Amino acid sequence: MNSRILVIDDDQQVIETYQEIFEPGVDEIDILADVVGVSMDEGVGSQKFPFRVSSATQGEEGVQLANMACEMGQPFAVAMVDMRMPPGWDGLRTAEELRKIDENIYIIIVTAYTDRSVEEIHGILKRDALLIYKPFTSDEIYQLARTLCISWNDRQDKCDAFEEVERLASYPEESPGPVLRYSSQGELLYANHNSDSILSMMGALEVGDVLVGAWLKRIKSVYEDGRMVEIEAASGSQFFLFTLAPIPAKGYVNCYAKNETRRYLLTRQLTYQARHDSLTGLINRGEFIRKLNLVLRRIRAQNEAHALLYLDMEHFKEINDTSGHIAGDHVLQELSNMLLNEVKDGDVLSRIGGDEYAMLVYNVNSDQARSVGGRINRAVEKQIFRWKGEEFRLGGDIGVARIDQNNLGDAQELLNRADQACYAAKELGGDHGNIYVYDLDRSVSEQRSEAIELANEVQEAIHKHNFQLYLQPLLYTGVQQQGEMRYEVLLRMENSSGELVNPALFIPESERFDLAAQLDYWVIENGFKRIAEKSEDQSVYIFKISESTLIEEGFELFVRDQIESLGVDPAHLIFEITEEVAYTHMMVFQHFIQEMRRLKVRIAIEEYGSIDASFTSLQKLPVDMIKIDGRLVRGVIHNPVEYAIVESIYRVSTVLGMECVAFSVENEETKTMLGRLGIHYLQGYHIGQPEPWCE
Repeated sequence: MNSRILVIDDDQQVIETYQEIFEPGVDEIDILADVVGVSMDEGVGSQKFPFRVSSATQGEEGVQLANMACEMGQPFAVAMVDMRMPPGWDGLRTAEELRKIDENIYIIIVTAYTDRSVEEIHGILKRDALLIYKPFTSDEIYQLARTLCISWNDRQDKCDAFEEVERLASYPEESPGPVLRYSSQGELLYANHNSDSILSMMGALEVGDVLVGAWLKRIKSVYEDGRMVEIEAASGSQFFLFTLAPIPAKGYVNCYAKNETRRYLLTRQLTYQARHDSLTGLINRGEFIRKLNLVLRRIRAQNEAHALLYLDMEHFKEINDTSGHIAGDHVLQELSNMLLNEVKDGDVLSRIGGDEYAMLVYNVNSDQARSVGGRINRAVEKQIFRWKGEEFRLGGDIGVARIDQNNLGDAQELLNRADQACYAAKELGGDHGNIYVYDLDRSVSEQRSEAIELANEVQEAIHKHNFQLYLQPLLYTGVQQQGEMRYEVLLRMENSSGELVNPALFIPESERFDLAAQLDYWVIENGFKRIAEKSEDQSVYIFKISESTLIEEGFELFVRDQIESLGVDPAHLIFEITEEVAYTHMMVFQHFIQEMRRLKVRIAIEEYGSIDASFTSLQKLPVDMIKIDGRLVRGVIHNPVEYAIVESIYRVSTVLGMECVAFSVENEETKTMLGRLGIHYLQGYHIGQPEPWCE
């Protein structure tokens, strides 16, 4: 068993750490093998693994050691190589030289930096090498090194076995494994005493039976070609390597089978370790980049739009500094599990290093990606992490990079854009919780300046009352038109030049700079005045409430004072909250519902279906109306799944005594289909565009 490890690192303390790690211990591979009933006693040992470690502080010295080991016939199985080792060779140069000496050595590049990608390393070395980022756990390094050592030995065993197959070709009874002999036409001529386990796999159970299907084609092809081939096949939990060896002089083909279950398990484990972060179980940076490149190739052929989110945590270093790295590892594990719960099916989450995460979100525009980022930030901020009686809180900033036909590049470039956007988010100010979208056409500093400028314009508009109220109608689909019309109240802002600013621009900035609540108060105060002035009007008006307003103390009192002082009939009022905000602040929202009930003000949940909340959760929120998420509504024509979801939401809302609104109705076909379904109200540009609320 070759278990020799070469460590090359310019830091002697790091070398000593490696030496401490490589101690005998119980291995997960043994446990995995026991589960499937595979013996691991063949030269491995089920309890202890005897690593032998040699070390060097510079690349040149390490290469000399590797050369001496090869000359002595005792090559290293694995080399752990630091990336930066001034003043001598760096890790890549060292790895290149190692490969010149020994092409079979497994190389692990270890670095604390992210300036060299896996693809770049593979391109330089001309074959695979593993890349691990510091900090790493001792278990991660131990298991990886052990698996690679076993793989190195299995690979050598395979070469030896192939030579043995050739030797035994004419002596099948001497083979310790199954041996079958077939004629050139697939007839089973002979089966040795160990063949019972594979006869059913081949399809010819007894001597004289003839193969059919794929195996018959393989036998004929091998015989005609005259060359030995290998085929992998599985039977239940067992995996076999079949070697088909033609014997033209005697007119038949020998088939040798070797149980490769152990090797298969080890290979699978190695592949998993190479692609996943051992601490959190999330995919690592290299695997994330691989998936991102696949997406980019697809986008070049199809018109798709996705987003890349880059999350950098705040206050994590303080946990490591005050409570130790074990506590930090525990928090990272809890954080990763929490983030996974925020990721929708199909989206991809990765820990790309330290306390940094990347997320690939499919089929979203910039605003939707920003919304996802906001949800993640809120989830992180409200989470309390505990370790041995201590409590920790984290926060984070998020950078967003769009991925579409106009925003392409390679995977590393996109990741850099998202990273730059995350840095820009941090510089926006505040403790954390900022979200920034990278714009390919402008520098980060330009975008940051524009964001701050827009926030200043919002503040100025609040001070000067440079806002306008707009109304968008809702269409009632019942046979008998109700006596009331319904409108959603919308806000429009004028800039210093008197031009209207797109709400998709100033609303997110107002939320980012904690101005959203001020806007809500302005809308309610001025909207209530309009309602009070037209007491004969029987219309119902829907006012959207932001997250900041919902959680702000005293908002209920403000609403009550406005109703009482202006004499507004509460029957004309509906407050709506997004589904995401409602479920994020469940208890606060429940209290808000109770307070509004006392004032006889109705409540709606909008964007229902945008998150994975259950109908059971809806029962806890006795609202009066739900508005189905526009993405679901737009898909009802062509997507039967989304149609079924919309239908289910409508039926459940009806059972619960809630009115149902379909938002984002943009064409006649959608309108007709939803009307037939029975949904109470429709809203969208096809129903009616927002118009100024005339005084």
